Amino acid sequence: MGIQIKKRNGFTLIELLVVIAIIALLLSIIVPSLQRAREKAKTIQCKANLKGQHVAMKLYLEDNDSEYPLSYGYIVNGYPGGGIPALEPLECQWHNRLIDPGLNPAYAGALWPYIETMKSSLCPTFGSYAKFSGHTSCAVPFNPMYSYSQNHFLGYSAYGVKRESDVFNPAGVLVFVEETIWRITEPAPKAPLAAIWILNDTCFMARHPADSQFPGDTIATYHETSTAAPNKGKGNTVFVDGHVDLSDPWDTEIINGKEYRRSFLLSFPKRGARNAAKPY
Repeated sequence: MGIQIKKRNGFTLIELLVVIAIIALLLSIIVPSLQRAREKAKTIQCKANLKGQHVAMKLYLEDNDSEYPLSYGYIVNGYPGGGIPALEPLECQWHNRLIDPGLNPAYAGALWPYIETMKSSLCPTFGSYAKFSGHTSCAVPFNPMYSYSQNHFLGYSAYGVKRESDVFNPAGVLVFVEETIWRITEPAPKAPLAAIWILNDTCFMARHPADSQFPGDTIATYHETSTAAPNKGKGNTVFVDGHVDLSDPWDTEIINGKEYRRSFLLSFPKRGARNAAKPY
């Protein structure tokens, strides 16, 4: 009589728990890696978009005697007096598709003929954080249109310089920047950052410490962080010389007893700005 082997109908409870534990372990390794890879891809696209904006600006400068356009209407000519619907708050302009130049040519800004698409003006990462901005209560549909702003000190000679050739440090002065879209009042690990002004028009104006409206506009904080800590990250910037980099708005520098924010130090294009009591 041969030995009978009893067939098993399935996993024991212990074996099943082991399998589940292994799957959970693999997911804990794979999922974060996929998320990081996805975010990395978005950041690469964001930097490529900024690079494209810089190319458009260079083409514009070649056609306009090297003079920068005014930041208020570089891509969307929607500043008050430029055609914004009467009931539309300025701070909601960046998600008002009614003034998309691709849909309404009347709102086309100076660089629009060189870009002709709003897609290149919006960082893919931006959408994940836009809900933190508090603009969902605006009357217009919440449909983000752009996330970049032009350095106000380029093109407005009363405060900065008018021509590209007047920029004293092309590698250290930004042209376009991601601007914060929510007010920041909490302290950071490095230094306090007060973001009073937020993304609205396409003008980025960081203020000198002697300015009554200091610190003015501030570089965004939603890269290299998470939605759980949206204030702790950095923002992408493209500089006059064409290179793109992540800039940390939390960085500060004490010069002659005054605290200079990174947003201003990367924006002001005149020589000697760091030592001037009132550079503009």
